[in-house]
Amino acid sequence: MKKETIFATVFGILAGAIVGGFVLFSTSQKTEKMTVTQVDEKPNVSTQSARIVAAQKQLDIKSPQTDTISNKNSVKIEGVAPKNSFIIAQSPNREVTGNFENGDFSLDFPLVIGENSIEISAYSGNSIPQQKSIKIFYIPE
Repeated sequence: MKKETIFATVFGILAGAIVGGFVLFSTSQKTEKMTVTQVDEKPNVSTQSARIVAAQKQLDIKSPQTDTISNKNSVKIEGVAPKNSFIIAQSPNREVTGNFENGDFSLDFPLVIGENSIEISAYSGNSIPQQKSIKIFYIPE
């Protein structure tokens, strides 16, 4: 072997050992103590936030009822959601959206022949979306 190759190999091993030793000793000196605190099983909910949640309307589908059989190729989905909601009604084949300011909503949803599993989602503000599912069976005459 050439002198340069031997020197580069030895230098690489020494540099690796130095860096490895530095990493090993620097991380062992910075050990963190973990503290465990017990959490109450019944969290305290302030009465004000409980009133806000109770005052907010929940997503509710008034019509059609799930497992409805229809002989028309579309259905009107009506319901109630929180004010200023963005409503999405979607199935594997279709998607219909709309913004509704007053909380009441109505969407015309096209159906395909057979079973239509429709997921209705209401998005309002920064809250978690509310979801409901219905099944409509379209059987043409």
